[in-house]
Amino acid sequence: MPESKKVLFSAVKNEGPFLVEWIAYHKAIGFDTILIVSNDSDDGTTELLDALHTAGEIQHIHHSVGPDESPQGKAAKAANESSAIADGDWVIWLDADEFLNIHCGQGKVDDLILSLGGAHGVLIPWRIFGDGGNKRFPGRFVSQDFSRAADRDFAGNKIIKTFYRHRARKTRLSEIANHRPHLRRWKHFQGTDFVNASGATLNLDFFPTARWLRGVQGKANFRIAPEDYGWDLVQINHYAVRTREMFELKARRGRGFVNIDNGVAKRKPRHTPKFFDEHNRNEAEDRSILRHEGATAEQMQRLLALPSVRHANDLALQITEKRITSQRATAEDAPTAASEH
Repeated sequence: MPESKKVLFSAVKNEGPFLVEWIAYHKAIGFDTILIVSNDSDDGTTELLDALHTAGEIQHIHHSVGPDESPQGKAAKAANESSAIADGDWVIWLDADEFLNIHCGQGKVDDLILSLGGAHGVLIPWRIFGDGGNKRFPGRFVSQDFSRAADRDFAGNKIIKTFYRHRARKTRLSEIANHRPHLRRWKHFQGTDFVNASGATLNLDFFPTARWLRGVQGKANFRIAPEDYGWDLVQINHYAVRTREMFELKARRGRGFVNIDNGVAKRKPRHTPKFFDEHNRNEAEDRSILRHEGATAEQMQRLLALPSVRHANDLALQITEKRITSQRATAEDAPTAASEH
C-alpha cells in the first residue's frame, strides 16, 4: 500500500498577495500535497496558482461558478472527484487566512498525527488574530507583525476545522460546509474515532457532534462543545480581518460560502464593518507560530526563485497595490464630497 500523504485543501478567489506565504508555511510544517481549487479571480491568483502547479509545487484546479452555485461546494466536489486524495491520506480544509499551528513535538504535521494515536481525526478550534495595529499589510503573517490575538474566552475562537484520515467510500470533503468532513451514514465511526484538540474523546452529548458522527451534515457543524474547547495539541491561527484595507478589499470580492436553500444559493453578506470590529481582536499575545518563521521564509525564497512564480507573484502584488491605492483615494475624497452638500 502506498505511503499515506498529508493533504492540504483550499478553495480560493482573489488571494494573490497571500498565497506564497500560506503555501510556504504549510510546506514547512510537513504537508506534501497542496490542492487548491480557484474560481474567477481577477487579481493574478489564477496565474500564480498555474505557475506553482506547472512547477510541481501544488495541484491547481480552476473552475467557474454560476450565480446559483456555491463556490466552496463546487470546489469540494471537484476535489472529491480528483485523484488528489487517496485512501489513508490525512486531510484538512483550510482557507487562505487560516494557518495550522501545531503545539506538540516540533510543530510538524507528523507530530500531530503521532499524538492522535489511533484516532481518525481531531476537531481544531480557531484562534482569531487581529490586525496587530497594522494600518497597511506588512507582507507576512508568520512574523512579529501579527502576534496579537483574541482572549481565550472569545466566542469566535470556538469554531473548528477538522484534520482527519480519509477512508475511501466512508469520508469525503463536505459539499455543504468546510468545517467537518462528510461521514457516510452507516455508523462506520464511533465516538472514540475523533478527539478534541487536547487529545480527549469528544463530548457525545453535544448534538452537532453526535449528529455528524451519524453521517448527517448540518449548518451547526462548525460548532464545538464547550468541554471540547482547547488548544493543547493544535490550533488554527485565523487572520480573519488581516488589516482594514485588505478586509475592505475582500468585502468587494464577495463571500465564497453560500447557503443552499431548496437548490437556490443565498449569499449572506459577511465582510461588514460590524464583522471587522468584532473580529479585530488584539487583547492577547500569541507568538507560538513564530518558531516556523525562519523555515517559512526559506520556503518562500525557494518558491520565489522560480522565475514563473516570481513573475506571477509580482503581478498579483501590483494588481492588489493598485486597488488599495484607488481605495485609499476614494476614502480620502469621501469627506470632501460630503462637505459639498
